[in-house]
Amino acid sequence: MFAIIAMFDEETEKQIFEFWTRLKQENLDDSMIRIPGNRPHISLGLFQGVERTIFLDAFRNFLKSTVPFSIQFDSVGVFPTTNTVFLTPLPSKNFLQVHENLYQSLQEFSAKGDKHYKKEQWMPHCSIAIAVPDEKIIHVVENAIQRFQPIAGTVEKIVLIEVFFDENGIDHVEEISFD
Repeated sequence: MFAIIAMFDEETEKQIFEFWTRLKQENLDDSMIRIPGNRPHISLGLFQGVERTIFLDAFRNFLKSTVPFSIQFDSVGVFPTTNTVFLTPLPSKNFLQVHENLYQSLQEFSAKGDKHYKKEQWMPHCSIAIAVPDEKIIHVVENAIQRFQPIAGTVEKIVLIEVFFDENGIDHVEEISFD
């Protein structure tokens, strides 16, 4: 599976990682830290079953039009069907335009894209805990809200990663570099 993610500046990443660390230290959740190679990010798209070389070329072409942009997280949210707790970014014009440009650049792969990341269904978010057990979800949300301060930063780059699975879930994540 290929994932396209927005990566943050060092300070923003550090602040989000502090959420992950605090949840682990308080024995509430370690889901984000447990994923090998995981870093704070916002997923822009997920694609499965694409022809690798053609997909990489299309993504490389998309990157030519992207530049860093500001981002601000102003709220905490929950997807109750998956018990995911997340930070929500303000939907700036630049951010929404990058997402739209990505899907225009990759339109030949749209049938292979996860529907939750397409423009009509996409809810931009930065996960701080995923698949939280029912008995802990309220405590995780409460912890996140009590310590929440708005985070302003920069999306420094858009990255393509390949995610590898085993019988336990995500085995490892590899960033595909175009530098």
